[in-house]
Amino acid sequence: MPDITELFKRISTSLASDFDLVRLIPHHGESGRATEEVLKRVLTNHLAGRFQVTSGFVIGQDGAVSQQADLLLIDAINCPRLLGIGGVGLYPLDGVVATVEVTQNLDSEKRQTDLEKVRKFRGLSSTFSESFAPDFRDRAPLAFLFADRSATEIKTVGRWLLRVLRDTGAESRRTLPNGIVSLDKGLVVYVAENGNVHADPCNATGVAIIKKPGIALLMFLLFLMGKARVLIEHRIRARTATILGIRSGGDPPAREMTIPILNAAGGECYFGDLLEYFSIDDREVFDKLVDEVEVIRLTDQAE
Repeated sequence: MPDITELFKRISTSLASDFDLVRLIPHHGESGRATEEVLKRVLTNHLAGRFQVTSGFVIGQDGAVSQQADLLLIDAINCPRLLGIGGVGLYPLDGVVATVEVTQNLDSEKRQTDLEKVRKFRGLSSTFSESFAPDFRDRAPLAFLFADRSATEIKTVGRWLLRVLRDTGAESRRTLPNGIVSLDKGLVVYVAENGNVHADPCNATGVAIIKKPGIALLMFLLFLMGKARVLIEHRIRARTATILGIRSGGDPPAREMTIPILNAAGGECYFGDLLEYFSIDDREVFDKLVDEVEVIRLTDQAE
């Protein structure tokens, strides 16, 4: 029986095989749409049945509407479909789990354009409040930049994201992308103070550059699944806290009373996200899966 490293490599090869066919399409526009369709199929086949992969627009609490997203991951159990024509819908922000901006070739101009699109998307107004759930800072749906190939080396992409992180205030970091994926170069995510690699810009102390194209797609799926479960857990806890406040006459109940209730409520999304199974955010496991993980901290001298 193969060990976990070999198993992950085989799964990665299998996942990426469909994208090889897309690269044979000569027309840029058609190949771009084909990349979206292949990624949509990969997500649909491998994510929990709770999630639906679609496309369309997202509306915030204040009525602001996002630009059209390439791919949207919605909570199919709880998200209403306000409009659906030709596979394009309008969805309330708090029913959306993630967006993925997909491109065939990620160059510096496209990177910046997708960054601004993601910032507007993740900056939409949410009905969830921090007042009952102060640990729920990252309330926005997730957002990833996904490319079949990158016009620059993955380290260049990582340094660019580090500059963006460095130039963004702590309160605004929740609007940044959760990661950047390039099937031919690798991926860029974040690193926490303790050295764990994750997809959370709010708690980032730097970026992690994973220079292993062969597992980029698999790692993207693992990060997405892990963060999606946590997001739903926090939303359930936040909504439970709101209901507790309403039922108690509008005043928040004592926090020491609500914490056990909120923690129990958050267990509703009980499905395993695989990160827990394989401790994939542990640096030792990462080192077995990739040739090199380069970490650049915010405290490092700016280049």
